[in-house]
Amino acid sequence: MKITNLRTMIINIPLSKPIKWSFGIREGTSAVIVFIETDEGITGIGETKAPYSSKVLQTAINEMKPILINEDPFDIERIKKKLLATGLLWCPDYAVFVISGIEIALWDIIGKCLKKPIYELIGGKYREKVSFAAYIFIDEPKKVAEEALKYVEQGFSTIKLKVGINPEKDIEIVKEVRNVVGNDIKIRIDANQAWSPGTAIKVIKKMEKYDLEYVEQPVHKDDIDGMKRIRMSVSTPIAVNEGVYTIQDALNFIKKEAADIIVTDIHNPGGISECKKLCAIAEAADIPVVMHSGAELGIGLATMLHIIASTSNFIYANDTHYPLLSDDIIKEKFSFKKGSLELTTNPGLGVTIDEKKLELYTKGEIYSPFMDKSNAKWMPTSLRF
Repeated sequence: MKITNLRTMIINIPLSKPIKWSFGIREGTSAVIVFIETDEGITGIGETKAPYSSKVLQTAINEMKPILINEDPFDIERIKKKLLATGLLWCPDYAVFVISGIEIALWDIIGKCLKKPIYELIGGKYREKVSFAAYIFIDEPKKVAEEALKYVEQGFSTIKLKVGINPEKDIEIVKEVRNVVGNDIKIRIDANQAWSPGTAIKVIKKMEKYDLEYVEQPVHKDDIDGMKRIRMSVSTPIAVNEGVYTIQDALNFIKKEAADIIVTDIHNPGGISECKKLCAIAEAADIPVVMHSGAELGIGLATMLHIIASTSNFIYANDTHYPLLSDDIIKEKFSFKKGSLELTTNPGLGVTIDEKKLELYTKGEIYSPFMDKSNAKWMPTSLRF
């Protein structure tokens, strides 16, 4: 089997309502969809996201086409090394987004060719279904608590709260949610790098009476020493997310003993196989992993399911923005049952594109976590206070 073509599309889907976090206000999600065609009539689909510009990411992926043509899609490791050799090696934090969309599409081809779901090819079915946390963004404390209660009534047993705008308000949000949902529901928070180490220690200690599951990325992503200082100063587990993109990042955090949990991603490490490698490194250090969400569409969510289902150290509920999307481009839309999703037995990723939705959502403005027009009116507070 040989690769004969690569093509891409940018898809833009509004969220059901604007969401607020410490970096600004987000109104929608955009993704670059990757199609890789073969001489045997099998087309693989992948999804990747741009932390900055979807158009730049799309251009970078399209530039990889000459490298992919005539390659065997089964030769994933070899192809990835060839892609890095184009110069992507020198900008690894961006390279991972280029490679992940391509690599996911290659795995989709392999699964379709072998008539097997991807999880059967990357470790087998460790778990029958995958649990997720309800994801709630910054708002007035009582409104956040009301939203949390609605999720609990739907069967979610873990709540993830965004914080990082005002320490006292952050504490009040956690207090209100705990009072409403009771003691049996797990609560985790994500500050998105908003605090200094000193502020983080002070705030987390005040929150500890509310029994947090963990605190995610309290300080700047590069402040490994600050993360370790916080971890050694509080009793609440500390999770790293933005600080760990690549497998090398994971190893550095583990060596420094700077995190209790690694929140990884399908894109940040560079696709399915790199994510599996990162999880294996974490497992060797007896560190659990959680799947991060960057507001993926259905292709991305399907990819997450295959990785989580086949990897043992995903012991917590995982993140997802999926209930916040106004629509999707796949025919088999996901439906949560008591906060969980069941696995597909369909080959490859197990999802198919809705061509009408694909055409519909190539139109309209492109959304970015950091570049939505709303942010022109918003002063980001994630400057570490």
